[in-house]
Amino acid sequence: MSLRYSLLTYCILGFVVVCIELFFSSFSQVFVKDIPDVVWDKSFGGQLQDNIHCSIVNQENQYVFLGDTESKGIGKKDAWLFQTDSLGELLWDKTIGGSADDILLDIVETEDDGYLLLGHTQSKGSGLEDMWLVKTNGLGNVEWNKAFGSPNIEKGQIIRRTNEDLYLLVGSKDNSIDPERDTTLPQYFIWLMMVDVDGNIHWEQKVITDELVTVTDAYQVYDDGFLITAAGSIKDSDIENPLLLRIDAEGNVVSKNWLGFEDEFRSIKAITPLWDGTFIFAGTISDPKGNKDGWLVRSNVDGVFVWEKMLGDKGQDEIYDIIRTSDGGLIFSGTSESGNGGKDSHMWLVKTNLKGKLLWEKHLGSREKAYAVLETLDDDIIVVGSSKLERNFLNLNRKSVSKSGDVRIIKLSYEREEE
Repeated sequence: MSLRYSLLTYCILGFVVVCIELFFSSFSQVFVKDIPDVVWDKSFGGQLQDNIHCSIVNQENQYVFLGDTESKGIGKKDAWLFQTDSLGELLWDKTIGGSADDILLDIVETEDDGYLLLGHTQSKGSGLEDMWLVKTNGLGNVEWNKAFGSPNIEKGQIIRRTNEDLYLLVGSKDNSIDPERDTTLPQYFIWLMMVDVDGNIHWEQKVITDELVTVTDAYQVYDDGFLITAAGSIKDSDIENPLLLRIDAEGNVVSKNWLGFEDEFRSIKAITPLWDGTFIFAGTISDPKGNKDGWLVRSNVDGVFVWEKMLGDKGQDEIYDIIRTSDGGLIFSGTSESGNGGKDSHMWLVKTNLKGKLLWEKHLGSREKAYAVLETLDDDIIVVGSSKLERNFLNLNRKSVSKSGDVRIIKLSYEREEE
């Protein structure tokens, strides 16, 4: 009797899964004809190099950007935090840091409408570089900051808010610079910490890696653990490949899988979950000659591929970010030479359905890269990038200065029918 009902349940669930898959696949194709148009296009930055690392849409549908700047602040390179309204008008901007290089790479909004920022600092702490956690209010004013580390090098790279309103900090530890180290012990780690909104540590864990890795993304999964992606090299290999690390809710390792490929460089820059527990990984694939294409993978939580696709043409094409959109599709941002005959790079925006089928693409600007993409609360698209234009001008002291790049932010919107 139980076997009969088990088989019946299995068949029903299978039918439901197929129906949902077909629904989302067809739903995303409704918008094939709808290619968004540019609503506004803004540049931000000073006289020197300024970059954006990440951005979020806050609860008020305003846009918050985190990067670093050499144009302002008191150090050689300081963290740079600013916010705009929905029209791209600057509401406020702040620099955070000391006399040395201080960089914040990731941001989340907190339950008190402030922000937690994670990165690394040379101005504070006990080492050459320490993991650095900064709390601000909703106007970007620093409320407190904490450095975590040792005499070695620790870097914070990803911060994620959990379902329990705690915050997972993910970064790297490099003990190889210590001249008195025991070389028989592991030297490189992924460093995990769970903290509350006041920066109090609930637990921490270290995961051994063969070489130093860079953590690229993290997402909480169904069992309250996390799937974490990183980039690095497998021991005794010069080929950089993605690492998939799965941890439980206490930071214990569930699985650690290198997606190793012998003759191709592959990187995962960003991940997004799907309704069925699988994930889309987005990044870049490069052959031994250095030819690059965008790389998309649909995978389960353990790294078993459902499918993989390459996006791009004859030029060098790379993907840096991915979002799942409200209409059931996917949008990727990156850089592409294919839209201009391989002459120079453009900001690249690509829309696909959940099977990776290309629906539309746009090329924006010249000699620029789109590092991040967002969907606003009213379904518009924000693209965040930087230009690498070199131009000389005279500063206030009448000295010639080379300007190396600005931050560029573009808002696009689909045509809406009037009611």
